[in-house]
Amino acid sequence: MVLHKLKRVKEIKIRPPSEESVQLWTIISLIILFLIGIIVLNSSHILDKIQPSNNITNLKLKNYISYSAVECSKTQIDCALGYEKFSDKTGCGCEAVNERIIGNNVTLCTANQKKVTACTTLYKPVCAFKQVECIKAPCYPVPETYSNICSACADKRTLFYIDGECAN
Repeated sequence: MVLHKLKRVKEIKIRPPSEESVQLWTIISLIILFLIGIIVLNSSHILDKIQPSNNITNLKLKNYISYSAVECSKTQIDCALGYEKFSDKTGCGCEAVNERIIGNNVTLCTANQKKVTACTTLYKPVCAFKQVECIKAPCYPVPETYSNICSACADKRTLFYIDGECAN
């Protein structure tokens, strides 16, 4: 009985898809691509909020509390030392006013730098900014001096760093 069924399986011939089904799948694929394009174009404004300004001389490190003008007018914003309250067309929050942050190139730690388990003893100090556990918002990264970039980024809490030791 099983042998007879296997013989019948061999006899089954695969027929090529009909022209109508090929056309249908082509139309469905084009519709899906069109919808994905619309979604991408409509979500591009989100990237504007997180991309840095092209004007490097006017670079400010901003921490947005809200992206709503209504919320910004009602919200009491308490900024940490080295930060001041700001409001712009994107929203409101606190921005760095400390020259050590503004005057230097801020560098984010890469995923590979964060995976490092051992670093050299080279002394080329950097001021790293670490995320801390927060009791009351807003929370700002805390500066800490590390002997080099490797040591700073190996700390999982480090968000970014600038060259040189942290100012007291």
